[in-house]
Amino acid sequence: MTASKSRNTPRPLPALLRRAILESIPQQPFQSGEVPPKYLYLPRAHLRALQLDSMLVVGMRGAGKSFWWYALLDPAIRSVVLGNDIAVGGGFGLKSSRDWPDRDELNKLVKANQQPRLIWKTIVLRQVARTEMPEDWEGAVEWVASQPSRVAAALREADEKLRQGNKKHLVVFDALDTTAADSPLIESALLRGLLQLVVELRAFSSIRAKLFVRPDMLDDPKVKDFTDSSKAIASAVHLKWSTADLYGLLFQYLANGDDDEASAAFRDLTGERWEYVSLAWCVPEALRDSATQESVFAGLAGPWMGMDRRRGKTYTWVPNHLADAHDQVSPRSVLAAILGAAVHGIPDGHPSALHWKGIHEGVRAASKYRVTEIAEDFAWVHRAMELLRDLVVPCEKARVLGAWKKPLIKEWKDGKLATRLGAETSDGEFLESVFNELQRVGVLQVLRDERINIPDVYRVGFGLRRKGGFTPRE
Repeated sequence: MTASKSRNTPRPLPALLRRAILESIPQQPFQSGEVPPKYLYLPRAHLRALQLDSMLVVGMRGAGKSFWWYALLDPAIRSVVLGNDIAVGGGFGLKSSRDWPDRDELNKLVKANQQPRLIWKTIVLRQVARTEMPEDWEGAVEWVASQPSRVAAALREADEKLRQGNKKHLVVFDALDTTAADSPLIESALLRGLLQLVVELRAFSSIRAKLFVRPDMLDDPKVKDFTDSSKAIASAVHLKWSTADLYGLLFQYLANGDDDEASAAFRDLTGERWEYVSLAWCVPEALRDSATQESVFAGLAGPWMGMDRRRGKTYTWVPNHLADAHDQVSPRSVLAAILGAAVHGIPDGHPSALHWKGIHEGVRAASKYRVTEIAEDFAWVHRAMELLRDLVVPCEKARVLGAWKKPLIKEWKDGKLATRLGAETSDGEFLESVFNELQRVGVLQVLRDERINIPDVYRVGFGLRRKGGFTPRE
């Protein structure tokens, strides 16, 4: 089944193309990683992350960790990505399941002095082998701890059975940042134990584990303090999104929305031949090319972020203003921005589905969403950035530290600022730690002239001003 359209045919009405956006991107987007199979888009850079032997996958918030976790658990998607000879089970994640303990149970087990590695090993063992372990998690972990020979034999037998049947079993872990019940020590211990296990399972031919984590979770030295940790860390695969892949994902959504007429109009706009394969209309190879994408997006949003070229191209403006200090862009930030632009609407008689003023509003909405995400990961960040609201960036580092000095140090000493920055011994060390942490997670950026900048994806949402930049809304 194919769809094609000549580039010389009349373009569909802007309202119809705007409907393609509104009926494909969810109105309250991305509460979890669970995404309908028709929106599956696989960047080539992510192929290695999904391979069986890639045991550690690292990505920023919104890079697709939970999406791929869910995708690998979905039989229809898994068969496309990995084939039919690999069974996949969840080891931990946002989706509730009897196959793994929830956060409260995990914390209870750790506090009962159960080794985290054995907790995770119990989860894997239950999936791949029949044993006599107790039904309850506490009893099961105690059984695994007390029966090392029987556990080893059960795993070897399961591995051999899988090998003889030319099968593999993969257990996938996600959302480790939700396991800690606000305790960095417990989170680090659980992550360290899981890394130990994924390395240990490499001794088998047919049993594997895969772990999805944020990069900051690997920064604690305790996490990597075990023999052979380098085998996991050095082989980590990073989920990164190029501009071409960000637009490829957007096009996958627009081509497969719930409004068939509107999605067909978008496919016609591209002028390319689309094929319907199994689950969805698949992005043609030509639409993975930046130059072709730019032409298509100009058909949706016009070529310029203003009346002429002086304000820049719409195609590059969107990802440029959604990049963090490490030049990384979250795909759901892009989707949220385009959705926000469509919701904003267009002036009467405007020839495109999106207006550049609407794109401004969409990026503002995406920035607010991104700020909410970073605050969920690091509660103290919101307070640190709130104290910078009177600054105009770029500015000198001394002005940033000065804005923090009295209020932030007082709150830290009073125990009202819950940070994960370590045991600083002086006020100066504390402020430097806050600065370095914000720089590390991509909120602050040190420019070549040593001034401090805050990328728009955070600046706008936190309500800061920038010289020559578009402004946040109060």
